[in-house]
Amino acid sequence: MTERNTVPGPREIVERMRRGMVGDTAAIEFAEDAVYETPFALPGSPRRFEGREAIQNHLAARSAEGMRAALDIRDAVATVYETTDPDVVAFEFELSGVSVPAGTPFRFTSSIGVLRVRDGRITHWRDFPNFLGGAEAAGALPQLAAMLGGQDTP
Repeated sequence: MTERNTVPGPREIVERMRRGMVGDTAAIEFAEDAVYETPFALPGSPRRFEGREAIQNHLAARSAEGMRAALDIRDAVATVYETTDPDVVAFEFELSGVSVPAGTPFRFTSSIGVLRVRDGRITHWRDFPNFLGGAEAAGALPQLAAMLGGQDTP
């Protein structure tokens, strides 16, 4: 009799991430030496985090920030794309819900990413968040523009 393999692969990790966006506490785990990258981070923000603790601290702070806190996410849809490497998937999330400040519905593709998983833990995540879409959904485009310096531009 063989034991069923219970170590989550990349698809299961993406599903856990998706459920976490709508309030499920399904845990995702990072390897101790994991790397999280956001190549298109906002100006002044770090683009790379190394190590489980640094990544977890960054993600916890980001989820408590303005735009994310201003969105009542009611549904998250994940589309997963297989690669030739069984430990790697590309994925995108589409979020929908209600903007807390405006009370209006929203739907937008919130991010795309590339995820590498080893032994059920994330070892590398390249995340490409849609800051513009999130700001628009949260009714925070003027704040984003001001932060980017667009306020003084003709």
